[in-house]
Amino acid sequence: MRWRAGFHLVVLLLVPFGPLASQRRPAQPADSVARGFFDAVARERWATAATFMDLELFRPFVSQALDLAREYRAPRVPTLEELMRNDPDMPREVAEYELRKYREYATGLPNPLPLQFAGVTSADSLAALSLEQAAAAWLEAQDDRTRIRELLSRNRCPVPPRDSLAQAERHSVIGVLSAGDTAAYALHASGRLRQGPVPDSGQLVPLPQVLELRRRGDTWRVVPRDDLLRPADRLLADVTCERPPARRIRP
Repeated sequence: MRWRAGFHLVVLLLVPFGPLASQRRPAQPADSVARGFFDAVARERWATAATFMDLELFRPFVSQALDLAREYRAPRVPTLEELMRNDPDMPREVAEYELRKYREYATGLPNPLPLQFAGVTSADSLAALSLEQAAAAWLEAQDDRTRIRELLSRNRCPVPPRDSLAQAERHSVIGVLSAGDTAAYALHASGRLRQGPVPDSGQLVPLPQVLELRRRGDTWRVVPRDDLLRPADRLLADVTCERPPARRIRP
């Protein structure tokens, strides 16, 4: 009888230490998560970068994009015959001019989905992606290098190697401010120069940005935002290149 009582006493003393040990496990530092995220971005390893994101907070981004994509209809461009049939008194030259304007307007209204998710052109293709895959495509579309390559290719310009722009998009973490146990903010700056305060030297200086992180269990996750990789005040204009003059062929 005494042996049984003693045995039960030992078991009761050992059981509580399991949950306590797991609760005391230290969280991965927020600055380590921020640096790992930016390192994956600089290397354009989008699937790896997506693993650092808070996917639950990213889920509404996908839902909203799906709703807009299902409502999107490409603008229809009328034919020259339709324009002239609707207005028989319109000269053909005027109708051709109006048709060019219609086409320019339609070209200026592209499908917005590939601009949000790289390589995704329809609501069905987006719905078929896992949340991790959608996050990777979203990060790739946010990166300016993706857009630069598309514009260079469209304008038949030479496309630089992938590693040539990596340094410009490498973000250095300046410091991390903790706001309690569940929120942290990382101050970071990229290698790309932005229009900032101009010192006496007249040189441009990089302006820092803020990366928000939330704690999930024993790690920190990057909070998705529309300006996560591209500052809200930075717009990417068209990209062109100088072509060498055409050779004159002697007769």
